[in-house]
Amino acid sequence: MKRFFLGGLIALLPTILTLWIFVALFGFVRDYIAIPVTRGIQWTLVTNRPGNQLLETVAGFDLYAREHLDAEKVSAAGGPEALARAQQETGFLVDLSLLDMERVYAELDGVLPPVVGLLIGLVAIYFLGFLLRHWLGRYVFNQGERIFFHFPVVRRIYPYAKKIVEFLFSNRQVQEFKSVVAVPYPSPGLYSVGFVTSAGLASLDAATEQDYISVYLPSAPTPMTGYVIYVRRDDILPLDVTLDQAMALIISGGAIVPESELCSKQAPPKARVPVDVDKAKSLLATGRNPRPTIPSS
Repeated sequence: MKRFFLGGLIALLPTILTLWIFVALFGFVRDYIAIPVTRGIQWTLVTNRPGNQLLETVAGFDLYAREHLDAEKVSAAGGPEALARAQQETGFLVDLSLLDMERVYAELDGVLPPVVGLLIGLVAIYFLGFLLRHWLGRYVFNQGERIFFHFPVVRRIYPYAKKIVEFLFSNRQVQEFKSVVAVPYPSPGLYSVGFVTSAGLASLDAATEQDYISVYLPSAPTPMTGYVIYVRRDDILPLDVTLDQAMALIISGGAIVPESELCSKQAPPKARVPVDVDKAKSLLATGRNPRPTIPSS
């Protein structure tokens, strides 16, 4: 029963973990991109009269419908007279003080669902990336970063967050990180699997008159932690292993080895012990069981 249970668990866990990652990613996109962008569009439309007229013309949306009113707010403001004054206003902005905005947004979700905000958010991200490809967009973005750095707490977090994002998504950095190598660490004769992250330090190369390379050595079974060491280029052994294969090797503690790296070594044959032939013959003549003699050297 234990063997069957573990077999079923091993078969199901990868599927469950994959589904959990997709659900978590979907929840993050929904909560931090789709819904905020959609709420921003809805707020932009309901807070002004042109937007309300557009909603009423396209979707028949009535902002001051009975189901959108907050009875306590209407009563405190003066009852039906206050509602009539709010409806008769002709200014650009709309009086929202008598409304229950949660009900308003709940009905607007039927007119403008969160998927609209998701699509607009993706288009905005694409358009931002397009602008950053040109000098004007980079100049505006850099000026915004300088203003951002004036905040005391932000300037201690933002630079490091930016470096991590650039390391994960930059084509150059990802290409370098995919270089899997073996280095003699922690001592000669022992090798650890690592990833080449960048070139060495200029001051280190100048002081040692050697060519060093930065290598990240992940820990098993949690590769998100590890060590950064600098190894001489001549001591690095490149491995014909992909990044995914190396990660699987590290997470499994060396149990999951790529097929191209499997060793088909057989157990070495047992060494034959030299026998003193003359002594064996004499023992056989006397009927005693001969025993091999092992040389002292």
